[in-house]
Order: sequence, then structure tokens, then C-alpha cells
Amino acid sequence: KLLRRHDLPRWGLRHSVLVSHEVHPSRFLSRPSGYKLLESTKFIETERLLWDAQQNVVYAQNIDVALHAACFVFPRRHSKSGDPVHPPPHFYGELAKSRDGCALIREWKVVPSLLATVQDPKQPALARSGSLWALGHVCSSAVDTALVDKVIVVMIVNVAQRDESLAVRGTALYVLGMISRCTRGRELLERQGWASPSNIALGICLPKDIQHNLLFKLPQTGYEGSPASLKFELPRDSNPARQEILTAVWSLTNFVTSEASARNLRRLKSLTPHLFADPALYFAVLRFMSALKFRPAYRRLLHELFDEALNTRKHLDVWDELTVALPTDGPADVRRKDGRTGAGPKDEPTESL
Repeated sequence: KLLRRHDLPRWGLRHSVLVSHEVHPSRFLSRPSGYKLLESTKFIETERLLWDAQQNVVYAQNIDVALHAACFVFPRRHSKSGDPVHPPPHFYGELAKSRDGCALIREWKVVPSLLATVQDPKQPALARSGSLWALGHVCSSAVDTALVDKVIVVMIVNVAQRDESLAVRGTALYVLGMISRCTRGRELLERQGWASPSNIALGICLPKDIQHNLLFKLPQTGYEGSPASLKFELPRDSNPARQEILTAVWSLTNFVTSEASARNLRRLKSLTPHLFADPALYFAVLRFMSALKFRPAYRRLLHELFDEALNTRKHLDVWDELTVALPTDGPADVRRKDGRTGAGPKDEPTESL
């Protein structure tokens, strides 16, 4: 805005870039004088490396936070709600607003790199979303319409309709709305069966045939159940002292008996410290903690009571055996042949927790 209002001399623009805290320097890339100045200060190359390394992901995170605040945070009294979320300036979007910037985008092969990231299922969802936002800014801002390629639009449409990550699909839908704000992008989306309102400033794009489009259809998956719904029973141990410890740990989940159980556990620790150094018993207690609801203070207490359970190499070897033999079909208690609660390579499972 500053450059549009005033034809600043070179020194004035340099001063504005250096001292401004409200306007990011990338804003000046859209003006010829700003582009030349920032190019002379090596700002463009440095900023490119920064965005490729981390800023694309940070940008996607900031957008997610803003959308969550606008859509899901309950507004406080006397506060504004329902305000639209405007995407902040993007380095590649500002760069695409000038012919020189478009030439750099082609030279750096930015678009093929972004496409490769989006199409790579091994990439984190945030990295793919960040690349989608970058593509949306390039396509919606480019003065060179050749950058708005059919391959980009077809790929983003496919992501919005079929990608396994719902977060990435949602980002793709927003990006298609951005692309629909330019004439070339609107034409390509029309060919793919997507329509936009006459007011291009709205940035909304949806499929013409919503009922048969895959946009709002999710793949069918089988429900595997929840650990919270599994039957969890107190296991039985042949050793009375160990059984008393397990019962006391179990009682920590009861609000009425939790304080008395905590005192009882401290008493048992003073009477039988060797049991609290047994990695097998500690393992059984951790199984409780993974499936039952304990207050944070009692979780900390249990870790403190069993602080010597993994102190020696022998303890760690036993722990490795217990971990390898851990069942994969949900929380379950395993009793060792010697009557101790725990697990081992040749252990036989008992009743499910």
C-alpha cells in the first residue's frame, strides 16, 4: 500500500523496508522497485531458503489456528465472532505478482517441488498442507497465467476428493477457492465440474454435482473398538504381597478409596521394597495406567514408588522380554508360570483386562 500511494525514491523504500514492523518485506515484491531493492539485498534468496525449510509448515499451522479460533472457539461476551479468516501474505504469492518473480519461480522449479510434496503420502500432513497453500497463492496471484497449469488444478481436485488425510482434503478445498479467484483457474475448474459464484472475491469453489462427487464421501472403515470399552478386571496373583500391591493400585482409580490406597502403597513400599523393584510388577502396573483413569498425582506417585524397577541391566532385560511378549489385541494381563503377574516370551495369557 505504501508503494502504491507514493512513488518513493530508492532511499525512502530502503528505509521503509528496514524499519517497518507492520508490513512484511515480501509485500514489496509485487512492485518493480521493491523487487529490485530486495534482490539487491539478497533478501529473495534468503527468504526462499527459509520458506522451503520451515516457513511453509509454519504458515499452515498459523492458518489452522486461525480457522479453529474462528469456527470452534466459543466467543466471549462483547467480542466479535464470525469474522472471516484472510490468508496472510505468502512469499511465493507475492513473488508471483511480478514478471521477474514468475521467472524466478520457473527457474527454481518451485511448482514441481510443491507438487511432489503434496503427492508424497509419506510427508506429514502439515508439510503437504503448507505446499498446497503455496500452490494456491502462486496460482491465484500469478501475472503469468502459464503458471496456472491444468496439472496443478487436476491434482488439487483429486486431493480434495480422495486423499486419506481429512486435514489435507480440507486445505485442498480452501486452495481451490483461492484458485477460482483468477480467470484461468476458474476456467480449469469449470472443466473439472467445479463451480464458483459470480463474485470472485468470495473465493468459494464447490463441485456442481455434490451428491455424486467424492468430496463429502469418506471411505468405509471397520470399527475396531475402543480400549475404554474392553472388560478390565483385577488380575489374581499367587503371591499375597504382590496381590495386595495390585489391589491398592487398582483402588487408586476410585475417588473414595484413592487416598487410603496411596497411604497403603507407601506403607507396602517400606515393608517390601524388593517387590517395588520388580520390573514384572511395574509392567503390570503400567498396564493398569494405560487402560484406567488415574489422577496425575497418583500416576506420579506410582512412578516414584517403582523408581528402582529399571535400575540394573538385568531389570532392563526382563523389561525387553515383557515388551516383546505384549499382546496386540488390547489391554490384557499376562501371568507368568511362576505365579507372578507380568509377561515373558513363554508366558500364557490369563483373563483379559
